[in-house]
Amino acid sequence: MKIKTLSLWGVVVFVFAVGPVPAQPAGTGQPQTASDFKNNALLQYSLKNYKEAERLFGECIRVEPRNLDCIYKRGLVRQLYIGYGLALEDFTAALQIAPNNVTLLTARGGLYYSLKRPDEGIADLTKAVQLKPDHAEAFYRRGNIYRDKKEDGKAIADYTQAVTLDPKSEFSWANRGAIYDKRGEKERAMADFTGAITANPKRGLNYYHRGKIYFEKGQMEPAEADFKRAVELDPTLAALVKSTKTLAATDKLLANLKESKKSQTPLQAANEAGYEHMNKKEWDLAIVQFSKAIELAPTVHWGYVYRGRAFEGKGDLAKALADLEKGISLLPAGQAADFHTERAELYFKQGRTALALSEMNKIIASRPAANEYDLLLRGKIHAKMGNKAAARTDLEKALQMNQYLKEAKEELAKL
Repeated sequence: MKIKTLSLWGVVVFVFAVGPVPAQPAGTGQPQTASDFKNNALLQYSLKNYKEAERLFGECIRVEPRNLDCIYKRGLVRQLYIGYGLALEDFTAALQIAPNNVTLLTARGGLYYSLKRPDEGIADLTKAVQLKPDHAEAFYRRGNIYRDKKEDGKAIADYTQAVTLDPKSEFSWANRGAIYDKRGEKERAMADFTGAITANPKRGLNYYHRGKIYFEKGQMEPAEADFKRAVELDPTLAALVKSTKTLAATDKLLANLKESKKSQTPLQAANEAGYEHMNKKEWDLAIVQFSKAIELAPTVHWGYVYRGRAFEGKGDLAKALADLEKGISLLPAGQAADFHTERAELYFKQGRTALALSEMNKIIASRPAANEYDLLLRGKIHAKMGNKAAARTDLEKALQMNQYLKEAKEELAKL
């Protein structure tokens, strides 16, 4: 049996790769040896009977108290499925038998990291690299501990050693890239995320991080290509990509407002303060500022729309709807379509499903082509009303337009 290691952004886990394990003959009357117990433990592990695997490794140790392999492997099972404290006991016991075993030192060093005992982890991993200077995994794990301790220089040095020794050390590239990104060293960060992608081209998160740097640099074409690939590989990243773009747009708006602050009118100052409070989800403070904006410009729709959104964030749907309807009334009919969708969603949240459905039917009929979010909302309304066939039709169409629309998949699963 081999043991593989996986490292997930600084969290080290161990994975058994179990080959064929011979079953023990029944009824032979022969006492089981340590090897018999170990083989049966591996079989139980392969069947995901982790408690039984732990017990059988224990029987192996009972028969041979200094059986290093069984002590170590029981520690691995305990680390994964039983408990860190018990795993630590096993790794420590194994190291008392073989104090210079690099594999054991690396395993216990990684476990100390999980136990939030960084100095002891560093001690074990430092001894491991002293004994085996080309041990990339130990450098990687020690780098993770230094990174958590915010000793970025030492972390970078260890990750550099790790990728020099093992260019396929994906998470060493990615974690070093994250440090460079945090420090504003964007070119180095981008190069490291490219290294992580080269080491493992199937992980979407690395594409997202590189795409985010392109996006921040204003290089929109490669940014969009990376975002697209990230979501293709991991659809759950779609929300993160959307959030990144939304936050960037908000930051740009606030930056523009601050740039012109010296010449701001009282109305601009109220709106800016309102946007800042909205961004921080400080709903009551946002409501105060947008109320000032409405007093200063009672015929401008945006004050009502944004105050309504703040009321919605606070959970006061009645006031949110009243403000939104006032905002809509101040717009020419042809310019209010998007706000009608907001109104339908408020109806839906209030439980007024018939009104919400009527609104969405009008919106979809008025557009040259429905978009996936219109269909998603109408599908949810149909589902709430018990119109399962209509709901399924809308949700399936929404997914045809955007296969990564997670909410549509979840709604379909409920039908």
